[in-house]
Amino acid sequence: MLLQFFTFSLLLKVHISLACYYWGMLQFDYEITSYTERRTVTSAEIIINNSEEKVEVTVSKQYLPQLCCKMVDSNSNFVMVSFDNCDIVDVEGCLSASIANVARSFKITNNRLRSVKKGTFANLKVNTISLSNNLIETLENDAFYNLTNLITLSLSRNHLEVLNPEAFFLLPNLAALDLMFNRIHTLQTGFFKFLTNNVQVLLNCNRISRVEKAFAGVFPRTRLTIDLNGNRIQTLSEDVFSNHTFGQLDLGNNPVKKIAKTFCEGCTMETLYLSCDYLTLEDVEMIRNWTEVALVRLFTSGCSYHNMTIGGVSPSQCNQAKNNVTCNFLLYLGLLFMVNCI
Repeated sequence: MLLQFFTFSLLLKVHISLACYYWGMLQFDYEITSYTERRTVTSAEIIINNSEEKVEVTVSKQYLPQLCCKMVDSNSNFVMVSFDNCDIVDVEGCLSASIANVARSFKITNNRLRSVKKGTFANLKVNTISLSNNLIETLENDAFYNLTNLITLSLSRNHLEVLNPEAFFLLPNLAALDLMFNRIHTLQTGFFKFLTNNVQVLLNCNRISRVEKAFAGVFPRTRLTIDLNGNRIQTLSEDVFSNHTFGQLDLGNNPVKKIAKTFCEGCTMETLYLSCDYLTLEDVEMIRNWTEVALVRLFTSGCSYHNMTIGGVSPSQCNQAKNNVTCNFLLYLGLLFMVNCI
């Protein structure tokens, strides 16, 4: 059985390699959109006339097991290039050179990509990269490297379990990192240290149980907005958020049972979302007093027996929301009313 699996894996790799080796013999359809027209082209390479302005290219529902460097003309200028629902399993290592002239966004969505290799996205001009709705399990070191214009990076709805902090390097303008709906159970020590800007990190609907050392090494004045709604955090230990700056921290729909009095010593926070279904009266009163003194806006759920605000989105609804854009948007905003996500 093991031999059969090894043989199948080897044949798959050979098939993918040959797909790029013989690429000049194959063709696929892609759509070009500009100010003046929209047209469909059949070719072995995405190539445009550079006299055209603000050109967007979309490749959809084609069979492209490997995304090859030859598929994109490195001398053409694009605003956006998107590969959606193309059965992509792997990306050739030289791709970053081929898409160096993509100005705004690059997307590989709804495919079967399992890993992001070192240097796959390096030295690009884009401000948006989306790899959502794939099967990504691993991020190699420097997978996202020297992306000086990058503002938004989406890795939502993949199979990530552990995040590699070394996968992200030299992203000085990153403002939004979307990791929603993965299988993340651990945030590595110092995971957030690569963040140097005012950043929003969406980690809601994962399996995270501990965050104690994730903020180690983060510059204290970096203003973070962290969404951890719908995870498995039970304890907020001493100094877990101390000496850091938060615009918003969403811990709603976590089974938090214990909060240390110094969980946020010397921190600055504007808004805190918290579920107190499992908290003792002592912890609830401590949090309420702390937010009043620290001038933190507090929104809670499950606290009716403590005479506090009732509201929130349940974990079951969070799971049901996986394909519901409206519910995801409400989760993102943290609106405090019951949402029907069925």
